[in-house]
Amino acid sequence: MREFGAIVGTDATALALRDAPELLVMRSAWRVRNPEVRSGLRIPIDDGVGGRVLRCGRPLSVEDLGTESFVSARLVDTVVHAEGVHAILGVPIRHRRQLIGVLYAVNRSPGHLGDRARALALEFAASLGPALGAALQFQQTADLATRVERERIARDVHDRVGPLLFGIGTAAQRARQLLSPDTQALAGQLESIEAQASRATSSLRDVLLALGTRGCDGGGLTTTVAMDVDWFSSSTGLAVDLAVIGEPAGLSAEQESAVLAVVREGLHNVARHAQASSVLVTLHCGAETADVLVQDDGRGLPEAFVPCDVPRDGRHYGLASLRQRLARVGGELMLQRNQDGGMTLHGSIRHCAPGPQVGTTVADDQRDARWT
Repeated sequence: MREFGAIVGTDATALALRDAPELLVMRSAWRVRNPEVRSGLRIPIDDGVGGRVLRCGRPLSVEDLGTESFVSARLVDTVVHAEGVHAILGVPIRHRRQLIGVLYAVNRSPGHLGDRARALALEFAASLGPALGAALQFQQTADLATRVERERIARDVHDRVGPLLFGIGTAAQRARQLLSPDTQALAGQLESIEAQASRATSSLRDVLLALGTRGCDGGGLTTTVAMDVDWFSSSTGLAVDLAVIGEPAGLSAEQESAVLAVVREGLHNVARHAQASSVLVTLHCGAETADVLVQDDGRGLPEAFVPCDVPRDGRHYGLASLRQRLARVGGELMLQRNQDGGMTLHGSIRHCAPGPQVGTTVADDQRDARWT
């Protein structure tokens, strides 16, 4: 940007790159004081000079940015008030006919930047486009190779370590069920092994999520849920279907982890208690909430279950812990009896908007101690 500044002769210069189809992100600047403006400032389509250039693909110049109706209050505060920018020129940067960024020339006083500045900016943008485009393509290729390798590692861990942990927990559970009543000490040890295997499985899934692809399309979450479903089906022999409705965008990493926790807890309870023949896992992503449902056709709930934050017997923390986890990220947990038999565990989370503490809701005729 220093070279461009010397050529165009304005108070400051800047460069924003296209980060998404309708978003620019500031990446470099010369003589810009505010770090937020210099690097990382997000400029959506139609907002400010850059957003208008992103929309129309043509150069745009304004004499005083603070007086333009198409500039958001956020940009006025950040760019005009905090940085002191008034006159601004934006020209598109293209590579292979695709707009990949916007080049800015700015002055800290109002006024027309002139035809000479416009011509120089267009010439500099034309020379910058091929080199910048090649660099971006190289970075995209490197990022893709990294994602492919991470996903390969995740698949290997999933296929090799996951079934071992599931087998350890299942074997401990079956051994405990075969013990006679006078072997309580051994039963306690087997239950501890089962619990530790479950915790190790949960930790493994978090590692798989970290290794998986996470982007604005939410592909990492969908992939990991699909891996959970495949893993559970192959380990138990149950028929499990996965339905994904919408794109899981807008969730924070903690919220994605909570969604996965609902899937895991639901499948775990189906394996242990439901005596089901089929399971349906649904991930529904709407405009405001992400909902995950685990439905089975098993034996349903008896009358004894009363949900509480801390079970009185000191055991069965599954639902209580999961309820608290969803509440921390603005979600709630519901347990419902299906009309045709079986149960549905339903978690609902608002996109990146933690809300008030909410509880697990279960109707009076929908209670079962096996779900805690």
